[in-house]
Amino acid sequence: MSNQNYGVALNTSEKTIISRASGFIKVEDAAEIIRQFKEAIQKVNTKEYALIIDGKDAKTVSADVVPLLQEVMTLYTNTPFKAKYMIELSSGIQANQIKRVAGDHNELVKIGSVEAAIADFKQL
Repeated sequence: MSNQNYGVALNTSEKTIISRASGFIKVEDAAEIIRQFKEAIQKVNTKEYALIIDGKDAKTVSADVVPLLQEVMTLYTNTPFKAKYMIELSSGIQANQIKRVAGDHNELVKIGSVEAAIADFKQL
């Protein structure tokens, strides 16, 4: 990933796809996350991979970004992975926005860090 405050990283040795976002995400950023995610899932059999969503340092998004947030959460939900993790959010306001916009997403295992998610996935 570059110095941007977002990105999707495919790690074939760990068999993970990590989607990260921090700070304020603009419409262009959200669209790029979606593009990168779609590109990554085309390259591998996602049923053998873990999805790790790390948005713990992202700020709440503006109204124009909400539809893209909904789209990316739907992509995360509808793509079959061996395991799905969400790094626990650092802000209650942020957590409420995700829940309001994207639903509960009970299939996402809440976990403390990317490293903990990778360690847990290796146990599967």
